[in-house]
Amino acid sequence: MNTCAYSLRQPSAPSAARKRLAQQWTVTSLIFVGGSLSAMASELVMTDVKLGIDSLPTSFDYTIRDAGNTRSGSSEFDLGFGLGARAVYAFSSPGSNSAFFVGGELALGAYRYGQGGTYGIGMARAIVGYGYAFNDQWTAEIAPWYGYGQGQLHIPGSGVSADYTVNGSVIDYGARLGMTYALSNAWLINAHVGWMVSSADLQGDGLEIELTQSGPTVFLGFIYRFGGAPPSIR
Repeated sequence: MNTCAYSLRQPSAPSAARKRLAQQWTVTSLIFVGGSLSAMASELVMTDVKLGIDSLPTSFDYTIRDAGNTRSGSSEFDLGFGLGARAVYAFSSPGSNSAFFVGGELALGAYRYGQGGTYGIGMARAIVGYGYAFNDQWTAEIAPWYGYGQGQLHIPGSGVSADYTVNGSVIDYGARLGMTYALSNAWLINAHVGWMVSSADLQGDGLEIELTQSGPTVFLGFIYRFGGAPPSIR
């Protein structure tokens, strides 16, 4: 009886083998699933400096005050483009493929209209955004911004009147939706579309001019990424 009871408590050889096989299969499956998930997502890395060309909205509304007279209307620049450079840093954590980021941007804008008319602006902007890395090459982001700067508008007299030049402050804000493609760990291509609103208060040569712009923007540029390794590796 004791021998029989003892034998009932011992696993048979086939049952022990099946148990070891099940354990090995479970471990192998977990390794496979973990590796597949790692391949599908990538840790977000954004310690970037970006430089590129921006198309700017050309339509504008204006209000002109001159010696007690006020005139308002709408017009359009013949051409508007910008150059921008920004630096951002994402608060990434090991294993995470998305994060908030903050940064700053310096931007120059140039417009032309008519026979010799020009409008130039220089802006400093604060950026707060959110980025998501689909994999090691493709990253999406959405980034609102707010900026302050200076502008100068030159109005040619075209032989009918004197030339006028007015200067003053410019405020702009907007948001962008962009995609980034990695050529390597350090170099990337970035494109985005967005919407901006700009308001300028300019004075000079006896004139006061308010300019208001709004419209779409399209950016294409290059990014240099410092480090290029996920936070867990750095």
